Amino acid sequence: DLLGKVLEKTKNYSMAVKAYDVAANSTGRNEVYYQKIGDINIKEEDVETARKAYIKALQNNPYNKELLLKVATITQIYFENDIDTALDCYSKLLEIEENSANIYYELGHLYLKKNDVINSVNAFKLALDKDTENPFYHNALAYALVKAEQYEDACEHYKFAIDKNPDPEWTAIVCQALASLYHNVFDDIDTAVDLLKTAIILDENNDEIFVELGDIYLQTDDIDSAIKAYCEAIKLNPKNA
Repeated sequence: DLLGKVLEKTKNYSMAVKAYDVAANSTGRNEVYYQKIGDINIKEEDVETARKAYIKALQNNPYNKELLLKVATITQIYFENDIDTALDCYSKLLEIEENSANIYYELGHLYLKKNDVINSVNAFKLALDKDTENPFYHNALAYALVKAEQYEDACEHYKFAIDKNPDPEWTAIVCQALASLYHNVFDDIDTAVDLLKTAIILDENNDEIFVELGDIYLQTDDIDSAIKAYCEAIKLNPKNA
């Protein structure tokens, strides 16, 4: 252990890893030494080897909170297709912190990736039970409810997120999502246009909002307004073919 620390301080990381590996095999303390190995691999930007080390460290204590968070985070960022590993980590973390809204929130997104809409909706609802005013949780639940074709409920949660307006650019995107719902599901053109105009006020540099507004005007034969909206989009993004 001391040798490994000295080697780390001198940035002799490859030798430090070997020292910790020997220590793990001789003492059986995988939880301690493979976590150290994983941390070194992170410094070296070798996330694949780091994840393997952290997973090996978890063998001695599958409910080590710090290790579970590290594996879950690395998996979500760098191994997006390995949904089951991240799900397993967050499920264990939930056993440790059953009242954590953020864990339910992360689980909701993972279930969405697996197209498990029912569990996703339930996870986001549980997150909101713990943090009722969080606009990001309302937005996530709204998206899951759209997937579940529960459009009326989705609208209410989108509206709540918009009212909270934690960040103008983010809220503009939520307005755009709600506008799409009114346009494509409820055929309520006026409300959709109003929402897109609100989105433009919140973020006047988002060319996609102008394109969507132009599409609605084109659909309703308001050609002049459509051209104006498309021209605004072109000003913002001249390379959009």
